[in-house]
Amino acid sequence: MKKLETEGYVVKSAKQGEHTHGRWFTGNLYNGSVKIAEFEEHGWGGPMDIHIKNEDMFENFVSFARTMEDSDYSEIDAILIEDMVNSFFDRKMVMAGRKKKTYFVVKNGDLESVWENNTPYNEGLVNALRKEYGDRLVGFGNEIFDIYPDGVDRIIRDEVA
Repeated sequence: MKKLETEGYVVKSAKQGEHTHGRWFTGNLYNGSVKIAEFEEHGWGGPMDIHIKNEDMFENFVSFARTMEDSDYSEIDAILIEDMVNSFFDRKMVMAGRKKKTYFVVKNGDLESVWENNTPYNEGLVNALRKEYGDRLVGFGNEIFDIYPDGVDRIIRDEVA
């Protein structure tokens, strides 16, 4: 998978890794086919480096980020880019494991965490997880990204997600 789209804005060619100081990632931000920025998060605690390639389109992205995140924070663009990168890699994980694993999100207080079960996504597993976690079960990675094992459709419609 090479890209993930959010309202016309696309993260492409994202790469990530970890080092002794934390997680790093790099990639490109596009609007349609126009590259509007390159980004690089070093994972050392400083701000994300964003190299703007198209000033007008990037300003539109910042305005979009303010509406998405409902904030005037000065680095709101970096926050939305990081959210898009996280979704990019979450989707990639679900794609890679879709035939053998089920990914689900559980809420514990204010924190949400992604769990995996080494069973393919199926109705019996979904019902068992719903019974075990109840209201703390936020959703399933397969349903969030519409990625299912061959021959399996979405099980939970609009109840959880």
